Amino acid sequence: MTPILHEADVTSIGNYGLGALKDALSCTVSCEENGAYDLTLIYPMTGLHAELLAERRLISAAPSRYESRQLFRIYRMTRPTDGKIQAYAHHISYDLNDCIVKPFTAASLSEAITKLSPSSRRAWIEMLRGMLYRGSVRCRPPRGGRG
Repeated sequence: MTPILHEADVTSIGNYGLGALKDALSCTVSCEENGAYDLTLIYPMTGLHAELLAERRLISAAPSRYESRQLFRIYRMTRPTDGKIQAYAHHISYDLNDCIVKPFTAASLSEAITKLSPSSRRAWIEMLRGMLYRGSVRCRPPRGGRG
């Protein structure tokens, strides 16, 4: 599936954003269980939309042909080598790494959300909404037995 480039603050991936990255030489999503969830894109400098690739922008791509598109935020771009640039991106869920919340207790999810500070609340709600609607939340039965 062709990766698509989006602005840094996009909330919906139902369109073609800034454009499809049709000239990608490779676009690889690596997903390790309980580990990294990253995207690596190799793109020609002369490719369509190459000038729009920049840190903080988002790329939507399907990790496999069996999964829906996921958002990945570009965190590093390499200098051009042999007419190619490389973009490295973490899954959008990594955006919550710097969202620190003081410990508290809550009896329900809605109570927990109301106890968050306004900025933390907005970040968590957007992330949960995005993960649920884009299929990032996966439930797998434990190994060796049924759910």
